[in-house]
Amino acid sequence: MTGGCQQGYLRQTINMICDNKEQCRMEYRWEMLFNNLNKELCIQIKHDNKTIGGIRIKKE
Repeated sequence: MTGGCQQGYLRQTINMICDNKEQCRMEYRWEMLFNNLNKELCIQIKHDNKTIGGIRIKKE
């Protein structure tokens, strides 16, 4: 991942949501933050603490 790609991180939140019948589910949310100078974000994909790939995301 070279060029003008900013190294990015995902911010993850997980909420447990339960209804009045005590049925619960997990709600996942991921956020990516871009700065004003760079329109591309690079995310490394890791599994078992090893990098197995990457994603380049471009904001238009």
